[in-house]
Amino acid sequence: MKFYPDKDGLERYGLGPTESLIMEYLWSCTSPRTLSQVFECRHGGRAKTTINTTLVRLTKKGLLVYERPAGYTHYGHYRPAEPRQAWEARQLAAVRAALEEMT
Repeated sequence: MKFYPDKDGLERYGLGPTESLIMEYLWSCTSPRTLSQVFECRHGGRAKTTINTTLVRLTKKGLLVYERPAGYTHYGHYRPAEPRQAWEARQLAAVRAALEEMT
């Protein structure tokens, strides 16, 4: 668990700038998005391969779920594993628990 009180937004919880950018976007969407959709809307000047790598990393970290339609090998969709409010509540609870252990 990482927590950086001097940082803003999602970076406060240990997410990098690209991870934060992508999570902000996906949490704002009402349906899952493909790599191309994420890249078109929120690449922030980053290469498509960087966006792809970040999506894969966020999936491995458990923040995203990757769904591939039957019969397709490359065209899947990404969606948040849980709503933003639930994720932030879990992060804050972990910070609170860590602080309590220190006292």
